[in-house]
Amino acid sequence: MNSSSRASFALRRGRESDTQGIYALSLRALRGSAAGHYSGAQLDAWASLRTPENHARMIRDTFLLIAENGGRLCGFANLQVETGPVDQLLVDPADSGRGIGASLLMALEERAASASLTHVFAHASKRAVRVFEQCGYERLEVEQVSIDGEILERFLVRKALQ
Repeated sequence: MNSSSRASFALRRGRESDTQGIYALSLRALRGSAAGHYSGAQLDAWASLRTPENHARMIRDTFLLIAENGGRLCGFANLQVETGPVDQLLVDPADSGRGIGASLLMALEERAASASLTHVFAHASKRAVRVFEQCGYERLEVEQVSIDGEILERFLVRKALQ
């Protein structure tokens, strides 16, 4: 991968006007990137949690960053600054492998460090766990979460900040 493909996106804070865009990107990432890791029924259950209202709340209540290229949303991630979890890390399947996820994580970590947090953590999906690990997160445990009667496996990951 060349550096120009990594540099062809910019990060910015999410705005309320981004609600529909991040909602749509969230569903694309779920259906596209996670499809090889979860069954159709599991994906349906997971998708049922995604609503425009929940995404608008995420923009209002957390530190949310968006990656974009020429005005097109490529990915987003958010941090609950008071307590340290990275709640969402999603990249459009069309933009996978360009360093967007790692760049979003790095920017969230910088924000967490500036808020005097000593570590950040996430409950990473089977798809996302490798991105977290490549960015220095340690896999602590396997978790199972029940959504509408479907059991989904995820991983608790954590990274100390310096």
